Amino acid sequence: MAVTEDEILQFHASLDRASANPVFLDAFYDSFMSSSKDIPGYFEHTDMGRLKRKLKSSLHMMTLLVDESPGVDMYVAHLSRVHDSYRIPAALYQVWLDTLIEAVQRCDPLFDRNLESIWRNVLSRGIAIMAAGVGSHASPMPFVS
Repeated sequence: MAVTEDEILQFHASLDRASANPVFLDAFYDSFMSSSKDIPGYFEHTDMGRLKRKLKSSLHMMTLLVDESPGVDMYVAHLSRVHDSYRIPAALYQVWLDTLIEAVQRCDPLFDRNLESIWRNVLSRGIAIMAAGVGSHASPMPFVS
């Protein structure tokens, strides 16, 4: 489904409101980590502060992806390779999206069904690329402490 310029603006406004709430990213990761007993293992050796900064950047990149900005598809394909090297199953991408939407709902005071639809629409192309990459790449990356 195509994303309009107005929807991208609404997405960014919602992201800005959610991000203004200091618990936004913690609420997301707390919910995501507790959604499956398997998920915390993927983050054992992860600098969560750095990961939160990367997530915020990646959410902005998703709007560039739907805008078909040059090079963004290569960036998301690279993220797909990185995530696949950790053997992250495709099903977790839907869990990721659902728990992210829950955090946005909690932290954006103007969140409604229309914004939920916009969030899902904006993020769907990137998630499809990420999920399509599962199992398609070579050896696992070593964990870095």
